[in-house]
Amino acid sequence: MAVKTPVARYSLWLHLHEIGIDPERLDEDGALAFCSGPARAFLAGLGLPISRRAERRLRRAVDAYDPARLTPEELASDGWESDG
Repeated sequence: MAVKTPVARYSLWLHLHEIGIDPERLDEDGALAFCSGPARAFLAGLGLPISRRAERRLRRAVDAYDPARLTPEELASDGWESDG
């Protein structure tokens, strides 16, 4: 959302592995550290520059993230997933 276009989670997952971060074990401090530096290079590599202001908003959003609360995207997709 910070760059106003979808970014594939898989690309981010691969990039995190490439720079030595295990996304499955990423904690809040690690996520904040990523947002404060490597995220800028990752997004630039996708041709998606991020402004300093958007970067600050992203860090605040990550800092305030509570995994117990569903995101708007998760709420919107809740009824659309197939049960198999």
